[in-house]
Amino acid sequence: MKKTQILSLVVILVLALTVVLAACQPAAPAGDALEEVKTAGKTEIDNYAKNFAQSDYTADGWTALQKAVTDGKAAVDAATNAEGVFTAVNNAKSAMDKVAKAPAATSEYVAYGLVHGNGYVGKATVTVDANGVVTDATLDEACLPTYVTAEEPVEGVTTTDKVTSHGSEVTKHFYTTVKFGGNTFTYSTTEHDYVMEGTTLKAWLEDEANAMVYFLSVSNNQVAIVDAEGEDDFTVMTSAKLFKSQNGYWSTPSGSQLGWKTNVEKTVEYVINNGFAQEEFTADNKLSSGVIVDDNGISTGATWTDFNDYYQLLKKAYETQLSIGSFDYYVQAWYSHYGVQVAVTVEDGIITDIVVLNDAVTGWHQISAPGNNWTEENATAAAELQAEFVESLIGLSVEEIYDMTAAFSVTSGTSVAPGSEESVSAVGGNGVMTGATQSEARLLLAIWNALGY
Repeated sequence: MKKTQILSLVVILVLALTVVLAACQPAAPAGDALEEVKTAGKTEIDNYAKNFAQSDYTADGWTALQKAVTDGKAAVDAATNAEGVFTAVNNAKSAMDKVAKAPAATSEYVAYGLVHGNGYVGKATVTVDANGVVTDATLDEACLPTYVTAEEPVEGVTTTDKVTSHGSEVTKHFYTTVKFGGNTFTYSTTEHDYVMEGTTLKAWLEDEANAMVYFLSVSNNQVAIVDAEGEDDFTVMTSAKLFKSQNGYWSTPSGSQLGWKTNVEKTVEYVINNGFAQEEFTADNKLSSGVIVDDNGISTGATWTDFNDYYQLLKKAYETQLSIGSFDYYVQAWYSHYGVQVAVTVEDGIITDIVVLNDAVTGWHQISAPGNNWTEENATAAAELQAEFVESLIGLSVEEIYDMTAAFSVTSGTSVAPGSEESVSAVGGNGVMTGATQSEARLLLAIWNALGY
């Protein structure tokens, strides 16, 4: 909750004291003057209470908040001097702040990982209600770069290799160099995979943070091949070609099989209806008809052989509570696309990890590149301060994150249409929270977004 410091009480107190001093009465406010201070104090409590919404609290919580208001006003009435009024007002505010909010109506959690024979990166999203019951779920998969090949070899751009596909040896023309998220992988005919510094892409993707970087790079169309001129080309490995939800993967079912999209629907439908009571699914869970059932004989409706891969990824999302959020805006004066995307992990209401996706993943700018009046030292200092700011948030509660303040100001020369959803004014160079001149406010907005605020 954002709280605005209200100065009216101080102003009224100063006026009251002025009246007293003008009357040559050196004593503390008394009589009518003290009553004015008390009236201002109770108004201050009422105004502060307006920051709280009943919908955010349980019935008991809302009663406790109202009691804090009533008790605060009673303490103001009982005060014998201005200092007592100040104390009563501050105590009432503190009591209101400490009333716990009701659990969020729904929370959305995300997990990433290799699935389907480790040939794809999957993303599972699970939505749960305040009681931890699954109310919704989604699945998607990003094919690895080896999925997109050239029809003919291109000198300086592709590498030809013989690989096994569906039990048969075939010749394919793989794009030699693939770049995403600040990482560069080169195709190896020895490993039959892309390799970076001796590590194959599949091995690299076993780390969930890396899997997330790849998936989000695909999402943001930030996967590039290197063309014959040595330039990054982002038009070849697009999300439309790599996402199974978009590229027509397994779209024509045969026999009793359902196809990719229908199997996804059946899998998430099972999770929504039955949760995650089943430990895992093995070959014993598959009927002769091809349909997967759980240990209690309940049909999942799905027919894909690797059902357990997808089930475990959904289960991981449910257990790890990772949320993704972003803040993005366009500044007309600079003709640049600024924004930030983050992944936030929450355990028992405490922030345990924050991953800030780099510009190579999002295609945005978090911090201005050096140029004009913005030096390399500026950019380095801003990046270091941002890292320190992120580190300072680890261990805080979600409520403490909500209580922080993000401030914005329009910088000189910026032209932004008032009320425009497409154009939001730039973060001012005024050391918003940590001493850095950029990015902390937009970073905090991205974190709020990830937390569903």
